[in-house]
Formats: sequence, structure tokens, C-alpha cells
Amino acid sequence: MATVSIIRSSCLYGSVNLTLSKIILDDFLFVVIFITMNDNPRVCKICKMPESLTEFSPERRTCRKCVSKINYQRLRSNPAKRKSFETYQKQWEHDNNDARSKYDLKWRRNNFERLLLYSARARAKKYNVECSLTLGDIIIPDVCPVFKTPIKKDLVNSNNSPSLDRMVPAKGYTKENTHVISCRANIIKNCGTRAEHEMIVSYMKENGC
Repeated sequence: MATVSIIRSSCLYGSVNLTLSKIILDDFLFVVIFITMNDNPRVCKICKMPESLTEFSPERRTCRKCVSKINYQRLRSNPAKRKSFETYQKQWEHDNNDARSKYDLKWRRNNFERLLLYSARARAKKYNVECSLTLGDIIIPDVCPVFKTPIKKDLVNSNNSPSLDRMVPAKGYTKENTHVISCRANIIKNCGTRAEHEMIVSYMKENGC
């Protein structure tokens, strides 16, 4: 008669549950690993806010935002340590310039919508206007709606890079008031009002420009 022995153990690593089952059948050992995602929120011990487990490093009770704030405050309160860190950071970037450039380019291609959202929030705070945009509200088209030219996500602050346009600047960054157009179209639009642009068009037509 066959002898069966089963040993199970489980652990939580970040947002992943790992369950290891060892099955011994006579003299043969079988190992089965089950991987499941844990979607239960975790409460940060600093800000006391429930956050997704993706916002925590494995086995930590402090969310990434609070960790960043704590590290920033520590560097700010210790000028010598801050200077040492800045020197190390500059040297690291100098020694790893190619790797950093490749990483930045890859990040921009995969997260340009997030980059636009962060920039919009910063400008909204600076100019004291509303910003109710979410990441899902930002959809980058393949072609600029104004000039019909291709939009390239891997370029920043170039003529063909995507940018957020507030149709009515005073209304802020809302889903209804925001479109994604090319950077060049946005710059030209922001240089004048509708009436001024119509006057320029009329002048160019009259003078054969």
C-alpha cells in the first residue's frame, strides 16, 4: 500500500501569497507551489491610511509615500548628510549615464500618461486651479488632433511630444476641459486668444503668407 504524506506551509511576500505543498508518495517527493494575489488593503502605521499592498515594500508597514517623506526630512535636517547624498547621487548618475538614459526613455514610453498627470497636478497647484483628472482620463492619440502629425511618447518638450491642453484655462484640468495635443500646437494656442489667432490668419491670407 502506498504511503502519502503532505506538508503545507504558506507565507506573505508583499502582495503575493505563496503556498508550498510537499507531497511524499512512498519514496518520491513532489513539490507544488500555489501563487495567489492578496488584494486586502494594508493600513500605514504613519499616515493611518489604507493603501493597496503595491504601495508597500515587502514586510513593511509604512507606505512608500511616508517613507519618501521621512527620508526627505532626514536629509533636510542634516546638511552634511544631504551634501554627501547629493555628491553620491551626482557621481552615480555620471557613472551610470547610459543605463539611466535607457531607463528614463523606457519609463517615459510606458508611463507618459502618468507623467502628464503629475505635471498637471503641479501646475494646478502653482496656478491655483482645479485638477480632477485621473490616470484613466488621459488618453494619448497616435495623431495630433490639431496638426494631424504623429505624436511620439518617447520625446519630452519636443514639437511632437504629447501635452495637456486646457480648452478654457480658468476651468483647470478636468476631464471635460482637457485634451491631449502635440506640444507645438499647445504652445501656439497659448500664445494668443482666439480673436488674436483669427486676426493673424486674416493677415496671412491678405498678404499671401
